[in-house]
Amino acid sequence: MSIELLERAAETEARILKAEQLVEQGSEPSPEEGVGYLLTFDVGRILVLPDSQNACLALREIKNAEDLEAIQLLSLAEEEPWWRVLGQRATRAWLGSQAEGALSSDSTPDQVRLQFRPDTDNPKVISMEYADGRVQVRERSSV
Repeated sequence: MSIELLERAAETEARILKAEQLVEQGSEPSPEEGVGYLLTFDVGRILVLPDSQNACLALREIKNAEDLEAIQLLSLAEEEPWWRVLGQRATRAWLGSQAEGALSSDSTPDQVRLQFRPDTDNPKVISMEYADGRVQVRERSSV
């Protein structure tokens, strides 16, 4: 699965409860770039990973806590840009820089964007982008 997971979160206006980064052994974590991120919404969890073989992002739904037992996670509750959106509702998800929605289920996105809060209520847009085998995260000033 790819963007559909984030689209479903936006369609149901899921509230983001936690953002965590996968900790890479032997390296200093950076909240803006890492080997993966776990986003916990009130409706479920989505793991965002880089797919180096296809130079894209891979999004996976995590249904069981046991699937995370071997993964060390670092909370990003006080880090940019996550502290700005924690507790907010997702309102839109799309590929790349164009607010057009998703492509087919066979698509391999190299960037996804997730908007929190409606357009009329000071929206916050977070992008997650594939970059050289890693995931880069940043807040965007506009959709």
